[in-house]
Amino acid sequence: MMTVTIKRQAGDAAVGVELDVCARQAAQAAEVVVGAVTSRSPADGVLRAGDSIRKVNGAPCCTIEDVRREVDTALALTFEISRPRDAALHVGDAMVQAADGSWVPAVLKLACSRVLWIRAEGYQPQQVQVRQAEAIAVHPGRVLQLDVGGRVVALRMGTTDELERWHTLLTQMMMFRPGTCCALSGWLQRADGAAASSGGGGGGG
Repeated sequence: MMTVTIKRQAGDAAVGVELDVCARQAAQAAEVVVGAVTSRSPADGVLRAGDSIRKVNGAPCCTIEDVRREVDTALALTFEISRPRDAALHVGDAMVQAADGSWVPAVLKLACSRVLWIRAEGYQPQQVQVRQAEAIAVHPGRVLQLDVGGRVVALRMGTTDELERWHTLLTQMMMFRPGTCCALSGWLQRADGAAASSGGGGGGG
């Protein structure tokens, strides 16, 4: 357990986090988890995707509504959180499309915090917050394309099995975000509709 503090300039200023409720294991109770952190927001550099929120300003928080209620009470917010080890869910090799259109060998690592790391030789590592992706699509040539905040990340997989594996994992991590879509050979699924039909959903703050 650890404690972090976020200070806002105004009470109506967004903290800059998107929240999910999930159980890390089947036998565990659901908990409020940070799904994503907005860049350059008050929470940037303080909270991380994957953090479990236990208390806000000393008040226990078991639901997204609990967190929202406490966030509305003060400019300075003290979060008591549990930060799990950021283990890798899947690691593999791929080709990433560079700015000049060329394909460069890269190593991909998808972490439990829903961050996709792309490390290509000769380039700075790229960090993609999958939770903030607007769309994911499969294109001919085993190419997987992510649209994240207006930026397109194109990855070419070595085998069809790897393409399907990465597509499944990334899609699952996107499903909590309302309005996201997943396209595959003309098939379109809206994550908000899927969430509504199953009674799930996420929230922002």
